[in-house]
Amino acid sequence: MYIENTVRYQAKSQEAGEEYAMMLPPGGHLVRDSQGQVYTVAMFHQMRCLDIIREDYATRRASPLRMHCLNYLRQSILCMADTRLESILQTGNRTVSLSSDYVCRDWTALYAAVEANGI
Repeated sequence: MYIENTVRYQAKSQEAGEEYAMMLPPGGHLVRDSQGQVYTVAMFHQMRCLDIIREDYATRRASPLRMHCLNYLRQSILCMADTRLESILQTGNRTVSLSSDYVCRDWTALYAAVEANGI
């Protein structure tokens, strides 16, 4: 994947809510097994948390989930510990170049699995 700044997924745009909502499966991110136990797929939980933080920022309010989400995303990032070196464009204000090729896990396979299993 080529990572770069994008005009999509802005915090305050009119389309932002819809764009973020489309990152979750149609039924949301919570699933039940045959015994009724409730689960969530970590990536969907992370994307929902990102949207909660975006909503709080855009509306200037503080939802009760914001601190949970900040801690959850912090811990998720630490757990994955991406050690890739990122180039610095300007040393004065330490602007990091996002323009780079990345090898990512196939998240489309996760969506396909969720859809195939009726989740």
